[in-house]
Amino acid sequence: MRVAPSVLSAGILTGILAGSLAGLLLPALAAAQDFGDLAGTLDVSHVESDLSGIAEESWRQLYTLNWYKRLTDYIDVRAGVRYFEFDLDSSAEFLGTFQEELQPSGELSWNHPWFSFTATASRRISRSPAIADKLVNDSVLLNWESAWMDTPVFGLRYELQNLEETGAGAFRNVNDERLTASVDYDRKHESFKYRLTRSWNENVVRGLSTIQNEQRLQYIGSHAMGSRRQFQLGSQYRYSRVDRVSQVASGERFLERVEASRGLGTIDATPDIGPLSNVPGLIDGNTLVPVVPPLAIGTGDLDRNVGVDLGARRDRVAAVYIYTDRLSSVTVQWSVWISEDNLNWDDSAILAVNSSFNAAVSRYEIDFNEVSARYVKVVNGGLNSVAGVQVTEIEVFESLPVSQDVEQDASSHQADARLVWNIDPDWQASVDGVARLEPQSGTLEQRLDYSYSMRVRYQPRMQVAHVIRLSQFWQEFEEAGRDLRDDTAGYSFLYDPLPTLGSNISASFRQSYVDDELSLRLGNALLGANATPWRAIRVAAEFGVSRVDQPVQGFLNDAWNTRLSIDSEITRQFKALVTWLHQESRRDNEIRVLRRVTMRGELQVTSAVFARASYTVADDHNFSRMQDYLLSWRLFVRLLLTGQARIDDSNAKAADSSRYSLNASLDLLESFLGFRNVTLYARFSDVDQRDAGGLRIISWQQGIRAAF
Repeated sequence: MRVAPSVLSAGILTGILAGSLAGLLLPALAAAQDFGDLAGTLDVSHVESDLSGIAEESWRQLYTLNWYKRLTDYIDVRAGVRYFEFDLDSSAEFLGTFQEELQPSGELSWNHPWFSFTATASRRISRSPAIADKLVNDSVLLNWESAWMDTPVFGLRYELQNLEETGAGAFRNVNDERLTASVDYDRKHESFKYRLTRSWNENVVRGLSTIQNEQRLQYIGSHAMGSRRQFQLGSQYRYSRVDRVSQVASGERFLERVEASRGLGTIDATPDIGPLSNVPGLIDGNTLVPVVPPLAIGTGDLDRNVGVDLGARRDRVAAVYIYTDRLSSVTVQWSVWISEDNLNWDDSAILAVNSSFNAAVSRYEIDFNEVSARYVKVVNGGLNSVAGVQVTEIEVFESLPVSQDVEQDASSHQADARLVWNIDPDWQASVDGVARLEPQSGTLEQRLDYSYSMRVRYQPRMQVAHVIRLSQFWQEFEEAGRDLRDDTAGYSFLYDPLPTLGSNISASFRQSYVDDELSLRLGNALLGANATPWRAIRVAAEFGVSRVDQPVQGFLNDAWNTRLSIDSEITRQFKALVTWLHQESRRDNEIRVLRRVTMRGELQVTSAVFARASYTVADDHNFSRMQDYLLSWRLFVRLLLTGQARIDDSNAKAADSSRYSLNASLDLLESFLGFRNVTLYARFSDVDQRDAGGLRIISWQQGIRAAF
């Protein structure tokens, strides 16, 4: 079924023809005197696939054109336009979709010796089945900053963003405005910053409106003291004040986004235990660019754990939004997990998960019942008929009580200091203290946080070091909130008797209290060693134990694990890695055993041929085996062939899957029909997802990328 209202083939041919003419004519114009610099790119690809008898065909086009010119010594201008189209035709009506975007933009920069001024404007017009007619996103930014020498830097910034959907049945009409005045002043050891912001937000369709005034003051200082400069003092004070009035239509659910302290992610088929790694790009505010390292959720890409650390426990977490770099399938399934330590994860408190894909803003919206947690993650599963989908951003929301008017006036004082004392070459001590007071009204109440931590390091010689850590954290509410307390102690011992031999011992213990009632007891210990018996071989081993006890919930989990790895570079061309893991955990008198062995090898056969193979066996309640093989062959300087096979199988046949792919890319001459950096590429893949109901996807993709 063809979904797009226009004739697809005509649009594709027109786009390619226009791009070719631009590549021939625009460089000539750019070379003309006083025209400016002109550049552009194109990326066009076509995919044909068979989804267990369902025929699909898709086109993806991306064109960009950018112009730059320096008008005077101080003034620069830029203009650009971006066009994107994705059209998926399917013999199954519910899988067909399309997305079209046109985005012109312009910028004026005035860099005067006394000040700098920037004005930018853009309009993005989007069309998709989830949009009644068109979704128009207009944005304007005006920014002025002083540049006088040896004086404070004054700034004034205005931002405007309007998002409006046109057509019958439209349900998006959001207006945002923000005006900010600022002053920054830096001295030799100190800096001062002040921001005053007034913002207006209105959701016309839903009847929601917010007016907010915000002030932020920050001081940062760093000083060295003492006759030998043996004391280093770092201090910081931050003050913020927010006055906000939200008018909410009766019956509406009011979700408020929670600021996350860290973005987290990994690939793990056993989401109930295991830490997530830090992925800063998940919370950087950019919903267009895929995160690094990548988290792919396209065809055959399962078990992506995407989460956040909220910094402290939140009591009303109720929604997670996952943004993607392109349209994705509505058939992807999501499970929600919560944790207190980023190690042991639980989904028993999640009673109902409702997920949908919002094609207008390219994101999954995952709603669930209100839960209390510090760490939250979602894990993808099921079938995604769209290949190459990448995660770009994650947002977490709290559900707030609703009335006709929600008034909040919140202020926050936070002071922290860190004192480091270098007693002598062997001893170093540090003390940190943090206090934060948040008087609030409206839906929240006054909260006081304060904490301290101490650290002592004793290193009598280069090979030996002892580290002791102690910290306490309190969170107190004025009225009905639950008071929290965390006590943590830890010790580490490092011993490296030889340059090729090292060892470490560490242990930590944490207790958490809610209203003076023990809510969490967490202890762990780790013993590790590493050695390099030969220059090309590195051996590492570790043994760890941990216990998580949550008396209120009646949850008790003991875990212990042993890990061994051998990493070797046998020759300059051949590298090998072997890891072995044995992990046991006991929960509710039930013992679960996990054994995992991974073998990986890389071989540079010749300067043009590279091979890689990995083999992983995991044995827990289900035996599973994962095999991954890759061969890369550069036949000529500009032609590269790559083949890859991945096979997953287990005792649970529903979890079996296989994926085979063959890729070819050809780099043409540096200049071809007026273009440069022209690449032709083709890809064949065969994905058999027996874990998704026996579905099989066979696809063939070809495309071209170029720039001028």
